[in-house]
Amino acid sequence: MRSRRLDSCTLSEPAGQAMPSMDDRGVAPDRGVATERAVAPDRSAATDRGVATVYACIGVVVLLLVTGLGARLGAAGLARQRAETAADLAALAGAAKVLQGPDVVCAAVVRVAVANGGDVESCSVVGTDVLVMVGVRVGTGPFGGSASAKARAGPVEEVGVVPG
Repeated sequence: MRSRRLDSCTLSEPAGQAMPSMDDRGVAPDRGVATERAVAPDRSAATDRGVATVYACIGVVVLLLVTGLGARLGAAGLARQRAETAADLAALAGAAKVLQGPDVVCAAVVRVAVANGGDVESCSVVGTDVLVMVGVRVGTGPFGGSASAKARAGPVEEVGVVPG
């Protein structure tokens, strides 16, 4: 065997056979060695590494946003119900005191509305009807809001008139 040195590696060939011609990269195309075009590396697998982690993080963020929105809508619905309850009960309490004067009526309205977690926005007595508007705060800070409700209470027929 004869040896020939080519760029820091030693190539051996059987005696009597000539070494194939090689290009600058040390590739012998006449021996059936694949060329660069046919052996192009698959780069799609290398660029997809970690994409599942990114999708999982995006999914978690979306899930948290939907949960926060659901909690916010639930709190708004609960506040609306609390405002309606406070307004209805306050108007009924005021209607029970309507013959004692508007000051006594509105004092009863405020007492019952506050006991139910609301703030009286308006209280008026029109004849024997009590008209009440109650507000309730929802949350605090930049995500806070309010819910309000109106209620009316009074007799079905006029006082002193006998249905007949």
